[in-house]
This record gives sequence, structure tokens and C-alpha cells, in this order.
Amino acid sequence: MQEISPFAQEYLDEILSTNTTYFIKFTEAFHSNEYKYFALIEGNDKPYYLIPCNNIFGAKNTFFLRCDGKENVKELIITLRNSHTQIYREANYFGLVDKDYGLDEDHKSIPAERLYVTPCYSFENFYLSRNVFSAILESEFHTEAFGYFKQDYVNISCLFEQRLTEFINLIIPIDKKYRAHQISKKLFKESVPHYRSSYITLEPIEVDVDSVHLKPSKSLEDCFKSTKYDINSCLSVHSMQESKKYYQGNNIWEYCKIIRGKFLVKFLVDYLKKLRDDFDKNKNPICFVQRLELKGSGDLDKNLFYKCHLRVDSGNFHSTLAQYAEQPECLIKFLENIRDNAN
Repeated sequence: MQEISPFAQEYLDEILSTNTTYFIKFTEAFHSNEYKYFALIEGNDKPYYLIPCNNIFGAKNTFFLRCDGKENVKELIITLRNSHTQIYREANYFGLVDKDYGLDEDHKSIPAERLYVTPCYSFENFYLSRNVFSAILESEFHTEAFGYFKQDYVNISCLFEQRLTEFINLIIPIDKKYRAHQISKKLFKESVPHYRSSYITLEPIEVDVDSVHLKPSKSLEDCFKSTKYDINSCLSVHSMQESKKYYQGNNIWEYCKIIRGKFLVKFLVDYLKKLRDDFDKNKNPICFVQRLELKGSGDLDKNLFYKCHLRVDSGNFHSTLAQYAEQPECLIKFLENIRDNAN
């Protein structure tokens, strides 16, 4: 029987004490010699982080390792830090994770230079801001503040904020209960049933360019679709009181930082779909009134009426809209620090 090499034995000893799948993926990417940097991410985060990583590290220098959750990211960082293998310990790896509701901020075992945590709920929250929507409106819908359709620009920007305000006011009770559940889960751990985020649906909510409302015969309780658990049984009076503290103001842009990012993205995707429908209307548009009037008057060259090619849905919004999402200064500084201290 062939004797196993010391290197192979060390490798086997190491993977027995860690999450084998992600560690093996890391070692395979590392030994491919194709990448200098290794970004450990929770899920489908690559389209968002790819742009700043390419800008700072250079194109195709970063390997994105999907770890399927924050805890797996943190565990892999700890494993690599404590690795018996020096080249793994000294590799240019780092984690990019969401803050979520900020209830699991015990990152003391991981140096700050190895783990970036979003300052808001999640990276998806960076898709919701005035600047992001303005960029989408200008680039995809060819409607600018100082262009031929500036009246439409002002009108649509106003309507967007109105709809976003209506949506946030509608979903605050949902977000509030889900936050309360997370607080209860932290306080009581195993004694509280796990009400998964997948048990929540926003399908009962209709988003239009002129209103946001519940669909006929639907209520907010229909958003909690689990037949196994009642959301109210998964939280306590105390956790609900604690949760309510986060929802005292009326600044929608502040709410865009703390509300669950996937809820907000659902609004943005639905709104952009309806905005696209309004853009294509040849009669009675709600948003693109000036555009249609000028098109009918013949006062502008027809070549100035560009088409909208935007196609966005819940499955492709990351890759379709990532170029518009905000990149906070703290993220840029974190990545620059990785670059400046790289081996």
C-alpha cells in the first residue's frame, strides 16, 4: 500500500475539522494560480461585488466563493486563519456579509480587515436610493433632468418616491414582525420555532406606477404563508416592543437602510416593470406624458425617441442593475486595505 505524503495527510487532517465543501473549493481555486484575491460571499452576491472588486483588484483577479450563508463565511475565515498550511493563512481572502437586523454582530474572533459587514441590512439595500433610481431613469428610460423630457423626469421621480413611501408604510408591519422573530430567536434560541424568510411572500401587494395597495380580498396576514407556524407564535411581547423601536420615524430613505433588502428589491423590480409598460404606451401614459406629447407633435426628430430595452425580474436584477447600485465608502476602503496589504 502506497504511503500517503505528509502534505496529503496534513490536508486530510485539516478538512476533517472544517466545512469540507467550501474549504476544498477554496484550495482548488487557490492552487489554480488564476486568482490573487478570494472573496467569500453568502449567496448570489457576486454581481454586486464584482464591480468594486474589478475596479480595485483588476479584472479577473478575484475568485468569488459562495458559502451559502454568513456563518459558513465566518467559519471558513476562521479555518483559514488557523490553518496548518502557511500559504492558506497568508492568502488574500476576505468575507463580504450582510448586517441583516444586526443581531449577530459577534465577529470578535475575526479581524475587521478580514470581514466586511454592510452598514445597512444587506447589499440589496444599495439598489434603493434617489441616485440609483435617477441613474436607471436616465440610462434605461432616456429621461434626464436637463433633457428633452425633463418634465417627465421630475414627475416620475416624484411618483417613485410616493410609491416607495406607500410600499414601505405597507410592509413595515411585516418587517417589524420578522425582526421581532429574529430578536426572539436570539433570546430564546431553540425554544422558538424557526420562521424562515421563505415563509414570507409579498405577492398580495400590488405595485403600480400610480399606487401601491393590497390586491382584492388580500390582507397583510396573507404575506405570512407558512401553514406550519403562525408568525405570532414565533415572537414575544418583549421582542415586539424591541422591534418597534426601529420604526419610529418617517424618513423613507432611513427605512431603506434597515428594512429587509429583498423586500425592497421586490418593490423596485415590480415598479420598473410597470414603468416599462407605461413607457411603451401609445395612449394615456401616467409617467411619460411629455414624451408622448412631443412624439405626437413632430417637434422632435424621431431618432431622439430611443427604445427602452430594460428587462428585469427577481432572477436577473443583480446582473441587470448592479452597475447602478451604490458602493459605500466603507466598502471601497475595506477593499483598498485588502489590496494595499496583499501578499
